Amino acid sequence: MNDSLRLPVRPRDAHKGDLGRLVLVAGSRRWAGAAVLAAEGAQRAGVGLATLAAPGAALVRLGALDPGVMVVALASTREGTLGEAGLRALRVAVRGADAVAVGPGLGRDPAMRDLLTRALRDFPGAVVVDADALDAFAGAPEELAALGARRFLTPHPGEAARLLGCTVADVAADREGTALELARRSEGIAILKGPRTVVADPTGAVTLGPEGDPVLARGGSGDVLTGVLGALAARGLDPRLAARVAVAAHARAGERLAAREGRAGPGPRDLAAEIGRVLGELEGAEGDAS
Repeated sequence: MNDSLRLPVRPRDAHKGDLGRLVLVAGSRRWAGAAVLAAEGAQRAGVGLATLAAPGAALVRLGALDPGVMVVALASTREGTLGEAGLRALRVAVRGADAVAVGPGLGRDPAMRDLLTRALRDFPGAVVVDADALDAFAGAPEELAALGARRFLTPHPGEAARLLGCTVADVAADREGTALELARRSEGIAILKGPRTVVADPTGAVTLGPEGDPVLARGGSGDVLTGVLGALAARGLDPRLAARVAVAAHARAGERLAAREGRAGPGPRDLAAEIGRVLGELEGAEGDAS
């Protein structure tokens, strides 16, 4: 990959507090697996401390969660999604975090937009907004500007279309323009997923990620990317660099998996492991030239 995407080397005397604290707000009774995959992406990306804040209804389905991930149970709705009663606990959970990643598997509750805005309006760190959290702001990307001090949006074309009130065909016809509009209206970095993922920021800068491989076209791949991006943001990387590194590592890992194992077999957990190896190469060892 491009040498400009090298990561800072972690010092030999680093402790977990030096490597970022990430809170993942994810999961529900039906989609607990998305939370597990986002957490795995974060762990493989080298975050110092990962905490999953999930509706209590999801906990019985979190047996596959890495034991190194802390868990905070939030109040659930009758449908097993994040409920209004969980707001106070969520505010406490994100206190002291360097970054929050929100959305994978949360479900589509009508109150989600208001709940997330109230929980993250004064958050001083970075916020990665994905999946169901993006859909909570459908038709109102400007309101995402209230979440955190810095934000990243990671929509696939369908989510981008719902945010902007257009069609998926409109998004496909102008992917760069779509990403730029989302970045400007949300005042954040927009990562429009797909072949040659588009990264755009509010200044008008646009970059394209590597081509990747169709092995990424399966459920859970995007959840892994959310965790990776959240981890890099929590580690304090410049937001533009964090976005470009996450996108490039995700695509490169898919290419490697397909070349080594074929396209049918590898799943999102394999992808997370391969991303860890790619990022390790970008980071290098102490004393390497940067």
